[in-house]
Amino acid sequence: SDVEAAKDTRSHCEEKLIFAGFVAFTCRVRRDTKMVLNKLKEGGMVVAMVTGDALLTAIHVAKEVDICDNENSEDLDGASGLMKETNKELQELLESKRAQKKT
Repeated sequence: SDVEAAKDTRSHCEEKLIFAGFVAFTCRVRRDTKMVLNKLKEGGMVVAMVTGDALLTAIHVAKEVDICDNENSEDLDGASGLMKETNKELQELLESKRAQKKT
């Protein structure tokens, strides 16, 4: 499977490395972002987000700044949206999150 192949490749790449520690980065959304985006939408602008973030991170940020509707986010994480996801591992994670949300 693709997951097993990736694990094998990673193991091979990491064989002779020495772990030196972690580095964590954070990039918080500016406080005025939500207000600015709402003003743009009120002015008739269409707001879109282009990101290199992981899918779940992008969805979280989009909800935080009102690019998408928190209450009606089925277009983002429902059957019509993310079910097109081709990464099996991510698809399984999303399905488990949806199941938890319904209970």
